[in-house]
Amino acid sequence: MLGQASTVNLFSRFTLSAIVATSVLSISRIIALYSYYHAPLQIIHDFEMEVLPKLLNTTGHIHLPSHHPYYQKGEIQPQYNLTHLKDFGLRLCIGKEWHRFPGSYLIPEGIRVDWIKSEFSGLMPGHFEENVPQTSGFWLRDGTRYVPSGMNDMNREEPNHLVSLCADRCTQVLLRQNYADARGILRSTYRSATT
Repeated sequence: MLGQASTVNLFSRFTLSAIVATSVLSISRIIALYSYYHAPLQIIHDFEMEVLPKLLNTTGHIHLPSHHPYYQKGEIQPQYNLTHLKDFGLRLCIGKEWHRFPGSYLIPEGIRVDWIKSEFSGLMPGHFEENVPQTSGFWLRDGTRYVPSGMNDMNREEPNHLVSLCADRCTQVLLRQNYADARGILRSTYRSATT
């Protein structure tokens, strides 16, 4: 009986240590992924919470407090009504870091995402068809059923999927300054077009 009890005790301690070690490794991995790979999400968040409200404030659609940043750590972030963005026809152009773009679903409605020419010479993402006749009553987005024009399965570059980097095409540009700068830069091309 004494031998069985010590075996059970040893087995339970081994199991507990395996579970604790696995939990520590898992939590460490989650923290590392967040620390080292959340920059694209942070850039899009800053775009929505800082750049776009400044634009709407400048045009008189919303009123922002005079102090900046808009919130301190630990405070609740204010929510802004971004529905007026559709009136501006904004384009967010993304450069060579296109593969880090988290997705159009994080960009507010009214902003079109386009791609500018970079060192990559393959096929860039295309836009869904916007004016597609609805074929069935239960499918809400029939544009996702059609293959956009200019697609190929050979990963060949399609010039129609790219826009030129000029102020009449791109209102906002998302570029990465250099490989040492992990957060990248987000700047308005209106300033560079007027100078």
